[in-house]
Amino acid sequence: MKGVQFSRRIKMKNKPIHKPFWLSLFTLFCLFGAAQAVSAAPVSVPNGVQFTDSDSNLVQAHAGSVLKKENYYYWFGENRTENNKFFAVSVYRSTDLKNWEFRNHVLTQNSDPELALAFIERPKVIYNSTTGKYVMWMHKENGINYSEGRVAVAYSDTIDGDYTYTGSFQPTVGGISYDSRDMTLFQEDNGEAYLFSSASSPTKPNSWNSTMNIFKLTGDYLDVDSKINTIFEGLYREAPAVFKRNGVYFMLSSTTSGWNANQQKYATTTDLAGEWSEHSNVGNGNNYDSQTGFVLPVRDYSNNVVSYLFMGDRWGPSWGGKIIHSKYVWAPIVFTSDTSFTYNYYDNLIIDTATGTVTGSDNVWDANGYYKLTNKNSGLALSIQGTDKTAEGANAEQAVATDDSFQLWRLVPVDSTRDFFYIVNQASNKYLTLNYESATS
Repeated sequence: MKGVQFSRRIKMKNKPIHKPFWLSLFTLFCLFGAAQAVSAAPVSVPNGVQFTDSDSNLVQAHAGSVLKKENYYYWFGENRTENNKFFAVSVYRSTDLKNWEFRNHVLTQNSDPELALAFIERPKVIYNSTTGKYVMWMHKENGINYSEGRVAVAYSDTIDGDYTYTGSFQPTVGGISYDSRDMTLFQEDNGEAYLFSSASSPTKPNSWNSTMNIFKLTGDYLDVDSKINTIFEGLYREAPAVFKRNGVYFMLSSTTSGWNANQQKYATTTDLAGEWSEHSNVGNGNNYDSQTGFVLPVRDYSNNVVSYLFMGDRWGPSWGGKIIHSKYVWAPIVFTSDTSFTYNYYDNLIIDTATGTVTGSDNVWDANGYYKLTNKNSGLALSIQGTDKTAEGANAEQAVATDDSFQLWRLVPVDSTRDFFYIVNQASNKYLTLNYESATS
């Protein structure tokens, strides 16, 4: 059986003690499915989880970008090592934004000696129709700390081929170099491309991420040509994502709080070199426990942009995990005017890439009802086993699904946030928990 296994290590208790078996509701539905199933539209994408590819491996494409080529969406992103260092920029492709096929580690530790020990963050890829090259820009650090403040550039003749690393540098214009940390790219319909870069304030050196610089790229996209604007000075905005709709540019970003999520805000302008609006809040106070990664224009089969999809990361280090444990949080963007938008969290995203529509739906469940939990891979149900199934410490294992009440479970919220739940058996009225060996191994 792939995924979660139920064995002798999972026990039944009268009440949750030591280390209770907590599951968030969206995780529960993703892992098991339920007897009271949620109806699905064209493609239902579970939210707030780690995605898997067509080979059942975790999708590692954090803080990246998505580029559409013909009928495929290509998703590039960070792929870290166990110790959070750079392993690769990996790319996956999908026609429906749910089923992802791994294509390549397009840039790796072995691509250049400079990458053997490094942090590579927020890779963004755009296509240069003049040179016929796919060009990637990234934030690059030395793998020890964040003192370098550089961008790095690579390119390829094919979208998912091996990328040639050209090096790292601080954007330099007129002999002045600017540090650069969190960054993104934006490409106009006419082919002009821009780098948005979190940097130190020009009046306060080493005030990392306190200001945002906007650079126009050279015609080949391999360097900066000019600095066209400095915005948000002293506001400490990072994780920028930029998109354009009906002549209005939007920049979505977070403030600086390490790996912990915070309130996302956006600002607008009609001229990248001109004045920007004040920031407006979007999402809830911690952006549904995520940070901005990218905003994807979702196109229909006629290549018309119909919807915009917020793509964020719920960073593993924020709960004591590693970057490779990070989860994906997506949200359909809803425009309330030409210069304002909102988005909400949904348990599932309903995506139709034929029509370009993205909507959301929440899992429907009865707080007082009982559910049969069936493993997606084995088809077996979670069941209490043993000679005395009502005894404390009875084993919970996989078994052939029946109408037995020892296979029915209720979800009890841990607290008022309803983010995590205890699992209680109908027949024994005991809680599912882990013994000490399982909880610490």
